[in-house]
Amino acid sequence: MKIYLFRHAKSARDDFPEDSHDWPIADEGRNRHRAVTRGMKTIGFVYTHAWVSPLKRARQTYEVIARELQSDIPGEKQEALSPMADLDGLLELLDGLYAECPDAGLIIVGHNPQVSALLGLLGGAGTPHMRTSDMAYITWDDYGPKVGSFHKRESLIALGRND
Repeated sequence: MKIYLFRHAKSARDDFPEDSHDWPIADEGRNRHRAVTRGMKTIGFVYTHAWVSPLKRARQTYEVIARELQSDIPGEKQEALSPMADLDGLLELLDGLYAECPDAGLIIVGHNPQVSALLGLLGGAGTPHMRTSDMAYITWDDYGPKVGSFHKRESLIALGRND
């Protein structure tokens, strides 16, 4: 199974009340993630499933990905991707998808601290902190998960420019 783990695009947090946690993405974040998605195309990005946090900024980030890739694969809301959800629930879902569909290509769009914690759990010490629109590529096979690569948003944007 191939997993493409994303942190959502930059949010419009400054424009919303402090007690709200369901911010949309900012225009800057939307534009940056479009550029990131163009870079993803150059690395042979293919997926069959998409899981997104129930929060607006993650859903909107996936909408940018789907639109840019001209995909009709729906983003399935997963409570296990809520910002403070326990990683055990997400790992169970991943185990289940691998058992059911070992050749799946899965996009995950979530939040920190969870996406960085998941990357750290799978990648071990020295795993980078995920910033908005960063992506990690993870493979999952009979031996378990392995981090294949980590792509800062700048490197994906540069790939898209060179296409």
